Amino acid sequence: MTNFAVIVNTAEDIWISENKVCPDIDAVLYTLAGIIDENRWWGIEGDSFRTHEMLLKLGFDELYVADLDALTHCSLDLQYLSEIKKSTNLNVMMDAGMRNIESVEMVKQAGADKVIIALETLRNLTDLNDYLSILSPSEAIFSIDMFQGKILSQNPTLRAMSPTEFILKFKDRVSEFIILDLSRVGSNT
Repeated sequence: MTNFAVIVNTAEDIWISENKVCPDIDAVLYTLAGIIDENRWWGIEGDSFRTHEMLLKLGFDELYVADLDALTHCSLDLQYLSEIKKSTNLNVMMDAGMRNIESVEMVKQAGADKVIIALETLRNLTDLNDYLSILSPSEAIFSIDMFQGKILSQNPTLRAMSPTEFILKFKDRVSEFIILDLSRVGSNT
């Protein structure tokens, strides 16, 4: 028996709803077990879309996808979005930490039906106007990210607004809003 050590990047690990997500560890384990999908280099070879098929059967037609790498490290990878769009009939809402107009364009071109614009990563109102110039109201979703009831934003004007003020200001330009209070997410709630 040979002993060996594996060093795996854990910088992208994140806690979501009391679950630790470790994408690189999963890839290493799948590779060592001989079950990695070698065409994509993520996921399990031969993995099915049974969950997708059941969701459709139950009447679901929309999928929320969060690119945690893009959200935490600004490294946008749209291969899986394209794969989902090619393999399913689902409408995809893509949350990838939009930080510039190019990323919005890339996500839209990759097939996202709706692009989530999070206040937490929005730098200024000029960027917001740029994003909305290429997204119709039905293609844009605002995620009002908050902590303990206060809007999280790099922009002081947005930080000073209440969620209600923000919704009233932009309700004609966006058809959907997500309100997420991060102080109520995870194991410390």
